[in-house]
Amino acid sequence: MDRRQHEKVKSMVHLYVTPAWNGTIREEAERGERSIDSPTVEAVDSSDNHRRHKVEQRSATSPPSVLQLQRRIFSYEQQLKEKEDIIARLLNNQKIITSYYTDYDPNEVASVDKTTSEPIARDRSQPSKSLPNNKRATIRDRDTLEDRNAAGNYVSMKDGYSTMYYDDAQHLPTQDQHNVDITSYPSGQTVKEKMMRVHNHDHHLSIVSPFRDWNEEYQTWYHRLVSIMNQQKNPYKLRMDHEVLYNINRVAQQFADTATIYAKIIISEFELPLERKTIKPINIGGVAGGTKYRVQNILYKFAFDTTLSNDPPLWMYGGESADHRAAAKAAKNEMKGLEAHSCCYVEGLSYPMMTLVDYLGFRVIAMAILPIDQDTLVYGSGDAGMTVRAVDVEMNEKMKQVAQRLNLRGHVTGSRSTTSNFIFGPGDIEGHRGHDGRLYVIDFGRLMPPEDPRERLQKKNRSVFYELLRPEMVLSNPISLCSDAFTRWNSDPSETERKKINEQVMDASRRLREINIPLLANNSNILAPLWDSVVRSPFDRELLETVDFMMTSAHSLGMSLRHLGIFYRRTIDPNLKKIISSAAVSRCAKSDLQEILRLKMREVRAPSDEDFKEVVAQFLNQLAGNSDSSRLYYRRDLCKQMRDWFQFELTPEQMQDFDPAVTGDIRLIINIVILRSSMRERVSTPGDRKKFLFITSDIDNISAKTRHRSDIYFSAGLIAMNKTEVVQTDHAAADHDKSIIRRQVEMAVVHFRRAANANPASSLYPTAWAAALLEQARLSEDHVDEYVYHRIFIFLWRSFAVWPDCPGRRENMEDVLNMYARYCEKRGWKEKEGKLMALAEKMREGELMPDPTEVVLSPVE
Repeated sequence: MDRRQHEKVKSMVHLYVTPAWNGTIREEAERGERSIDSPTVEAVDSSDNHRRHKVEQRSATSPPSVLQLQRRIFSYEQQLKEKEDIIARLLNNQKIITSYYTDYDPNEVASVDKTTSEPIARDRSQPSKSLPNNKRATIRDRDTLEDRNAAGNYVSMKDGYSTMYYDDAQHLPTQDQHNVDITSYPSGQTVKEKMMRVHNHDHHLSIVSPFRDWNEEYQTWYHRLVSIMNQQKNPYKLRMDHEVLYNINRVAQQFADTATIYAKIIISEFELPLERKTIKPINIGGVAGGTKYRVQNILYKFAFDTTLSNDPPLWMYGGESADHRAAAKAAKNEMKGLEAHSCCYVEGLSYPMMTLVDYLGFRVIAMAILPIDQDTLVYGSGDAGMTVRAVDVEMNEKMKQVAQRLNLRGHVTGSRSTTSNFIFGPGDIEGHRGHDGRLYVIDFGRLMPPEDPRERLQKKNRSVFYELLRPEMVLSNPISLCSDAFTRWNSDPSETERKKINEQVMDASRRLREINIPLLANNSNILAPLWDSVVRSPFDRELLETVDFMMTSAHSLGMSLRHLGIFYRRTIDPNLKKIISSAAVSRCAKSDLQEILRLKMREVRAPSDEDFKEVVAQFLNQLAGNSDSSRLYYRRDLCKQMRDWFQFELTPEQMQDFDPAVTGDIRLIINIVILRSSMRERVSTPGDRKKFLFITSDIDNISAKTRHRSDIYFSAGLIAMNKTEVVQTDHAAADHDKSIIRRQVEMAVVHFRRAANANPASSLYPTAWAAALLEQARLSEDHVDEYVYHRIFIFLWRSFAVWPDCPGRRENMEDVLNMYARYCEKRGWKEKEGKLMALAEKMREGELMPDPTEVVLSPVE
């Protein structure tokens, strides 16, 4: 074996073996008794470890004999030969597996200068021209390669991959090389055969990198998606390339699943000492990020409150004491801000893949590693306002476009007058010109303006960093608002301008509390039959959709869950009051349960669900009132949290007698708190308190909850809707085909609902949601409930409020009004039918969107 082959084998086995240079062998090499080119190899195999251990045990003072050196060299060469055989088999096996991660063309291959044999860097700003798939294959090879290999094919290198450009199809790997015939297949194939075969010449062969480049995969498809979005004149009738939809969904879903797996490990080892952790934390700076980890090209950070100073003590979100609940809320705001920024679909801006993982009381943010660092920052501040940059003309213009679409105003920010700058968005947002040439935007935790902290019942000055106005409220505001209001980031040299910025956000906060929430309460009080059905009906999917409809209506007017207490005081209907109280109690209880699980982790220090089930059952019994500590928990903990977090006004007498089974619905509370449990059916219907007595076996598992990016749901919904068109085109309207179509449409409704809830700033998602509901209503018009039409109308009205000029929705609204009118005609509701027909005529004439109260709350004779 020559040196070149030897080095190649060393590089290929870097994941399976590691060099173990002990001092004795190095001394032998220096004395000339052993070649420095023959390192001892520490293999994973236990026998190799044993041999290395015996070598290390030998005394350094006793020189080895010639026979011992010969045996040792022979043993090493034998091990090396075994490793070569393993690698050869590994390469051969990998070649016959079609890589699920590389069924696309990321245009990663650099060109080769034939005169110098040097790879030519590709300009990311220009689209690259890839070779046809039938002339390309990719293999893993860290060795330096010539411009042609032994077969005479051109070869280039990039990021450790060698890519062979086959001059002709005859150079493709043969059946003998791969043990698979990739050129001919029988016409009929089983599922197993389809999964095992190589996809002919449509996909290049590859060995998957041990560290997957999530960002490169995602950006490739995301930018194609944005390009299609900007070319569509009618987003309502959006039908995209199936390849784009499929791969966006595939990459995003796989990223979320991978992030969840490693997040569970990181969380399970949180209380272990550093030396016992399999994934160790890293230090990459940042004030509010907390402890950070990096694994599989994914960056993880815990959503914990962090100290800004020790003397006097000052916490990022809690002030004088830590507030981890507020830190978790800030992490959620990070995801919401990312969603709002990205849904503007400004071509040329790139965004990170991100997901939130909640497990055993901990929240972790997972984000794909980006090709950025401190030197790539061109917009915003990465040092707490010491320096604010706006040096890239292209980035400046695109950030301004996003701000205009989100109704955010620009302002001067920075702690030093000499280094301050005029930017759009919060001062700590970051824009980077990445090493790959793309423009990346990160740090969206304070994208939306804060709510006026003086409006809170319990004053918290640092609430401006996590209690933000909803995107619906900002987008519907008459004037643009500043992200940095009420903070020192609002540092315009003019005091008048700073005061004006704060007053504009104060007016918006006041409008939310004094106009929008009372309007919502008045409209909700009219829907008494709906709230009565929620209290009396089983806790099933239909009930969940009704509660979701109520929350969607509230969010469309800018109301957040922290305003439940204000909403409660404005309502009259007793059943609606019970529902509101139950929603607040359940969220307080979930926060308490998360803290209990974190405390239990200190005791368990192991990734086992079984140790946590008992404490969960105990807590549920306490919550349901079946524990000796229930009364104490109600008076001391629940009431305080409802007052501090949800702004309920409770007198001392009310706190003394507080019982969630009286003020709310214990069945709703328990079902909202638990995620999965075998006793879900048992607690789905109303009943006595003793019905909710839990034991450990009632808790099936304590699973991780992952909050996905909205593009996962949106792409899945569009894929489902596209499949309905395929069925309708390829088959006659048979009963079994209609059943398939109904199921696909039902799936699309679920996905679009999740997308709209994940990204409330998007006008497209509620429009798609309404379109899927409309299709569902068409398929089963005789069995549609009236509230389906209410939901469709509310969702379209919500999308109009977010994006008034979006084309295509007037036709959709006209269809809804006509179908609703036919629904009323069949039931003899002549007055309401006439009113709906008149509204449909107004829509045809181009009038403004009608007020939702004209439709949803229109009385029936």
